Amino acid sequence: MNIEAKKRLFDARKACGLIAGFIAGRGFEEYTSDAMLSSAVERQFEIVGEALRLAELAAADPRSCAPYCIRSSTVAADHNDSRL
Repeated sequence: MNIEAKKRLFDARKACGLIAGFIAGRGFEEYTSDAMLSSAVERQFEIVGEALRLAELAAADPRSCAPYCIRSSTVAADHNDSRL
């Protein structure tokens, strides 16, 4: 497995761990009544889906993932830049 596919699987695993942490000890009623909780969980599911889609692309051909990987890295760098 190439490094790009591994990175995407790591992202998916991390998001799954966050989901588990968000919902631990909470019932369905609390999940449905807490907009912040449900939004956070739903966002992590989106991340899992996107990460797995990109992992599949990267596994088939690492170059096919390059435009997405570069864009993701740029967005993350911009987001983490404290000068913004």
